[in-house]
Amino acid sequence: MDIEEFYQEDPRRRESEELAYGLNWASEQDKSHLWDLFWVRDTGELYLMSKDAPPKWLPLIAGLRHPRHHLVKTGEAQRNPGGQGHSGDGGTSDQADDEYAELGVEIVARISTREEVEQALNGWKEQVSSPDGIGWLRQRLASR
Repeated sequence: MDIEEFYQEDPRRRESEELAYGLNWASEQDKSHLWDLFWVRDTGELYLMSKDAPPKWLPLIAGLRHPRHHLVKTGEAQRNPGGQGHSGDGGTSDQADDEYAELGVEIVARISTREEVEQALNGWKEQVSSPDGIGWLRQRLASR
């Protein structure tokens, strides 16, 4: 589902605090996408949000991000501003709708508490920048 469908499906997601557990996770299986990992406190959902990877010719610079993705500092809680989730300013243009559709969501686990999330993801800071961090993540969460 895309990010807007994700937030529409369960109203608790829009108002809940979310924790970010790394931005721009990579996968050896799919080099055309990057993923951001979030945990929604009110639903216990740990989800990946996919986005197109930047072109290979584009130099990697600090702060590179999707233009409609509201970033938070890794591991910090935030309340979804204006009930817009991660889709930015909630614009109504066709271009904005297309950009939202590019942000796919996959729920990878349901974990009740922050402490359990921290335990399940122990070591993620070392893995987020690895070439196959997603593989490590999926292996860590396989039992969930």
